[in-house]
Amino acid sequence: MAYLLQSMVDEAVRSNAELSPGLAREVVQGTARATTRLFSEANMTTEEIIRRVTVPGGMTALALDILSQHVPQAWQNVFRATGEREIHARESLAL
Repeated sequence: MAYLLQSMVDEAVRSNAELSPGLAREVVQGTARATTRLFSEANMTTEEIIRRVTVPGGMTALALDILSQHVPQAWQNVFRATGEREIHARESLAL
């Protein structure tokens, strides 16, 4: 999780010369904390959170549209590769 958050901070700073690393980190961490609270304390679903925080045609909606095009494939690659590595590790131990 820390890697994902740091990559968001790094890209935010690269993409906006006016954004300091400190402020980018505060925004990313605050967003992660708020989302986690909505999941755990408010027991909201992903769909409920999205409805609550997005404005149609707004920046969050745009970001979610872009993420929905790329993130699922990234997770597929992660789980496929780690699953294959797990199988290989189990086979190696069975020798």
